[in-house]
Amino acid sequence: MFGIAGSHLLANTQRDWANSQCIVVYGPDLAATDPMSIGPVIDARERAMEVVVIDSRTTVTATKASHALRPRPGTESIAMRGILRLLFDNDWIDAEFVREATNGADALRAELAAYPVERVAHDCGIPQAELNRVAQVIGKSRPIQVMTGGWLAAERFDDDDLRLCAALVALRGSIGIPGGGLNLLNASPFDCEEWLGAESIGAGPAPLALEEILLERPESLGALVLDGDPCARLAGGQAARTALAQVPFVAVLGTYENATTYHADVVFPMASWLECEGLVANGNGRALQWHHRVTPPPGACRSHLEFWTDLATAFGFAQRLPWHDATRARWNRAAAEWALRRNPWTRAVTVDDLDPERSPPGGVLWPCTERSQIAFENSRFARGDVRGAPNVLFQRNRAFPSGTKRFPNADERLTFPQASRDAAQAPPDDVLLLVPGVAVDHVEAYSGIAVPRAGTTLPTLAIHPRTAARLGLADTDTAVVSNARGELNGIVKLTDTVAPGTVACTALPWMTGANLSAWSLRAAGETACTVVDIRYVASGSKRQPTVFVSTGIIGP
Repeated sequence: MFGIAGSHLLANTQRDWANSQCIVVYGPDLAATDPMSIGPVIDARERAMEVVVIDSRTTVTATKASHALRPRPGTESIAMRGILRLLFDNDWIDAEFVREATNGADALRAELAAYPVERVAHDCGIPQAELNRVAQVIGKSRPIQVMTGGWLAAERFDDDDLRLCAALVALRGSIGIPGGGLNLLNASPFDCEEWLGAESIGAGPAPLALEEILLERPESLGALVLDGDPCARLAGGQAARTALAQVPFVAVLGTYENATTYHADVVFPMASWLECEGLVANGNGRALQWHHRVTPPPGACRSHLEFWTDLATAFGFAQRLPWHDATRARWNRAAAEWALRRNPWTRAVTVDDLDPERSPPGGVLWPCTERSQIAFENSRFARGDVRGAPNVLFQRNRAFPSGTKRFPNADERLTFPQASRDAAQAPPDDVLLLVPGVAVDHVEAYSGIAVPRAGTTLPTLAIHPRTAARLGLADTDTAVVSNARGELNGIVKLTDTVAPGTVACTALPWMTGANLSAWSLRAAGETACTVVDIRYVASGSKRQPTVFVSTGIIGP
């Protein structure tokens, strides 16, 4: 829609967030997953700016918001359509921007005709007055910005969710101005898919989704090299894990024992980011930085770059790697220099520019296509604390970096795409929705997990007291979530932080046995939530409630 890859779409930097009149957080829980980014959001709230959170969960971020809209799980996109419909109905549209810079607004309006406020409120399980109030806050604010994606939330959304977020900022004319824009968090100037597409091997690049290979053509696999712990969050459930167990040879790059090392023929101990120097390019602030190692790696631990370079050397094509001629101690720096020069978004930057021991700390903002851009912003409007400009992408009367147009599209306009799928259908009122999640203290990283192994500790099944009363459940009861992929035992916890009719489960990925197989309930890109019903099985003289997961899917 904007003419660039979604992985690059961070419209403005954190220093500019305070210029927003309204920040809409659609999905991510920044306070739990990225505390460095929740600070500017809270700062904006304390400056009397509106913060709206749209999420089916009661997140930490939602507790900090001016307005928290909690639709039923799987109906978030319906709630967003309802807000967009109210913008049109109340003439809260920046008609000048829509006319000047967009295509397809009339088609979008026609699509939204099927989402009157009464239907949206009923399907999402939220009061009409609350939906109207949130829409009015957004419709009366300018500029607004929308934040979505992030460290853990990105997999919960698809292109249709993102186009609705983009439509929201476009209809409010909040693109290319301070405080406005769409921010897909955890952005990076580098895109491995673009690089693989440009340098495909054989018939073409292999699918990037492990599940796609395991489930659709497992016979094509002679060996797998797996990084970190992908098995803990493997879509496809027990079927994918069974296929993984049939792969003739599996090597795992990791530091600690985890769910994936269980399937490994060999495990290579890897150094953590603290134990090697490197380029820091992912984040929510659009800044490139260089970090030095804090401590040497222990024992036989090596960096990922060393592993792949040594493997290439063993195969006899190390000469194709641009950094191989450097000494091993300089491989990371040489590889980073090559990547920076090769990327049009970073071609003017060198490692020395990013090295805090050679240049001012804080790094350089990307895009950076000219050497003149490596300077602190200093004008009567703003003074930068990080080198680089511009802070805001897609500014009017300014060409997009490395181009000649405001938007790098063929016609230099934003086009509202058609829906890629039908909107999620609201579940019947008498079903229960399972909302899996990730523990706040769990950090998925190459080096493993940041908390001790949980052993036989059961996860918590958070249930609203009204729902528990209907099901005959009490606090600390044991319940079982199960389907054809496996089952998950949990301890009931009564709380009003979850909506009635839902069960929220923080499933810990290092659990073993049947609990591990049930982690697929949080399948990336497969289920936003799942319809479940409650049955009872005999357990001695006491009925033990069991939650059976049906095959009905709500949402993407």
